[in-house]
Amino acid sequence: MKKKIRLNNLENHYQNRFNNSRFYKLNLSKTEETSNIKSNLVVISSLIGFSAISISYDIQEFKNIRLSIEEANIKSKLLKLDEFISPLIFCRLKISMFKKNQFNDLLNKIEILNKLNIFSIEFDLDSTDQEFIKNIIQIAYENFVNKSISLIISRKIMSNAIIIDTIKSIREIVQNDLIVEVDGVSSHTDKNEFNNTLQTISTADILNKQLKLTSPKYNRIPLILSGGTNIATAKFADQCGVLFNGISFDISYFRDLDNNFMECMNSKSKLKVLTSKLNNLFL
Repeated sequence: MKKKIRLNNLENHYQNRFNNSRFYKLNLSKTEETSNIKSNLVVISSLIGFSAISISYDIQEFKNIRLSIEEANIKSKLLKLDEFISPLIFCRLKISMFKKNQFNDLLNKIEILNKLNIFSIEFDLDSTDQEFIKNIIQIAYENFVNKSISLIISRKIMSNAIIIDTIKSIREIVQNDLIVEVDGVSSHTDKNEFNNTLQTISTADILNKQLKLTSPKYNRIPLILSGGTNIATAKFADQCGVLFNGISFDISYFRDLDNNFMECMNSKSKLKVLTSKLNNLFL
């Protein structure tokens, strides 16, 4: 049975999205699209109810996203849409970008993220060095004002047992400030989205059975599905009986909805269609 998530410093709206398995995040950290397309994606996703935007560390990109969210807010009022709620901003950092015992770069980045009021730091665990990972997380947690730490885990890097041990050890550090994202991508060049989706859902199933359902403190950790996710992911996971709290999508999600999705952001009727499709992913 899925328990309500427990995440410090998170407003009720986002808590409810997690609890209803409808916390949707736009992942821009891997896209090679132009800045203009990224900005339009942020505007559209903000207007149709996405809860978060994820990007790699780039100061100008952070500023651009803030501007795009504000543009979406203004557009929402002009189009007389429902109440506008700004999506949270996540910053994605690879563990491998840092060097052992040299943490100045990490501290400098966190200082900037604090100034920009980024909600969460997403650590892509692309290393199996458990002690190094724990050191990075410890330093980040002690210095990041908003405290929210997200782990992006994949069986491409770690075995099931190591994934579970890693989550347990990081949970002891960050307590109720932890989010876990399951990345099912088996390789960065793998175009088989169905295989990636299966990897994601099967990993999430293992985490549920071998970790989350074993203790209330683990059961309250939000679990996000990513990697090969598409408009069928929520329904597929639900049919398999796999519990989750959110899904991370990239630009392919919008192309699945509407090849001309860029034309939707100035049309109230088209935006309502996209919103309806997002709200009915389980159907």
